[in-house]
Amino acid sequence: MDREPPHTIRVVVADDHDLTRAEIASLLDHSEGISIVGEAANGAEAIHVTLATHADVVLLDVLMPVLDGVAATRQLLQAHDRSTLAGGTAPRPAVVMLTDRGADEYVYESLRDGARGFVSKNARPAELALAVRTAADDSRLLWPAETVRLIASLTPDRGGRPDIARARSGLSTGDAIVVVGVGRGDDDEQIARNLGIGVDEVQRRIRSLLLMLALRDRTQLVVFAYESGLLTPKGVRAP
Repeated sequence: MDREPPHTIRVVVADDHDLTRAEIASLLDHSEGISIVGEAANGAEAIHVTLATHADVVLLDVLMPVLDGVAATRQLLQAHDRSTLAGGTAPRPAVVMLTDRGADEYVYESLRDGARGFVSKNARPAELALAVRTAADDSRLLWPAETVRLIASLTPDRGGRPDIARARSGLSTGDAIVVVGVGRGDDDEQIARNLGIGVDEVQRRIRSLLLMLALRDRTQLVVFAYESGLLTPKGVRAP
């Protein structure tokens, strides 16, 4: 019996610098299990190409003409949500920001809006491929240590805001432990050990939390962990 071929991750690369875009696209197109299905020179083009090709992952440069990567992230995911409500069945594209030094605040804003993670434009080929593969797997956090560091350093504590306070008060003790674990960058196995439950149950609880808190993915759950005050920048659970 023939095996079903593995899923190929369909990728769009968006960067206004032609050489940078071409180099990243070429590197990824030669990576096993990854196929470049489109390129774009600005954020508006990136949205159109990503939706038209049903891409699994889109790499967005933070700063681009017409529409920057932050605005493109927001508009792309909103467009996908509208399509889904209208009966569309295409998977939600995972957004990965292409970054340069000094872009932390832009990257943070994109993570709050639903980007799955970020990767340096100067990353090695293996790191670029790993970023794409991890982003395509919604059960994993991209670069946990770096992602948590960035979010922890830039997220304001909004635990006293009525909507955030209500959301936090609605969490069970077990739910709060899961949120804290994700917020620290722990993997599912570590969270499972902390709670004394199975990994499958941890993953079920995370899916339930995302639905209850109206969050897109684990990255946004990290943001919530700090916004709600369950974690502080020092990694200590708030009282």
